[in-house]
Amino acid sequence: LQVKGMRITGLAAGVSKVTIASQEDPSAAQEYLVAVVKPATRVQITGEAKSVAVGETMSLTAAVVPGDATIPAVEWSSGDERIATVDEKGVVTGVKKGSTRITAKAADGSNVRANISISVTQNAESISLDKAEITVNTGKTGMLKATVLPKDASDKGVIWSSSNERIATVNQQ
Repeated sequence: LQVKGMRITGLAAGVSKVTIASQEDPSAAQEYLVAVVKPATRVQITGEAKSVAVGETMSLTAAVVPGDATIPAVEWSSGDERIATVDEKGVVTGVKKGSTRITAKAADGSNVRANISISVTQNAESISLDKAEITVNTGKTGMLKATVLPKDASDKGVIWSSSNERIATVNQQ
C-alpha cells in the first residue's frame, strides 16, 4: 500500500471539485469538493449604550471584517448570564445589577472575537418615608426621611418638591 499526499492551496473564495485518479487506471478515481473561504480577521461591536437596567433590553450589532468574508455571521455570548443575557440577534437583557462582558465571535471557525463591557443598573422601584404624615407649626421645620427601594438601586437620589410653596417649602439635606 502506498499513500500519496497532496496539498490544496486556496486561491479565492468559492467551491471547486478536486479529482484524484490512479495513474495506472484512471477509472479508479475519487472526487472531493473543496470550499475555500475568506475568513474573518476582526469583529467590531457597536451599541446604543454600554449600560442597561434590570429587566430592560438594549441592542448590539457586530460587523465582521473584511466585509466580503465568506461567513459574516457572529455567535453572541455573555460572560455572566446571572448579570445579563444576550440572544442570537445581539439583544442584551439586564438580569441583575453588576457588569459583564458580551462577546461576538465570528461564526466561521476563525476564533476571531470582540468584547464589550456592559453595566447592568437597578432602577428605583419605590420610595418609603419614615412617617405617614407630618404636622409643622408656622415658622418651624419638620424632618422626613426617604428610603429608595430596592436597597441595591443604582441611583438613590430623591427630588423633594412642594405643590404650594406659599404654604410649605422643602429643602433637601
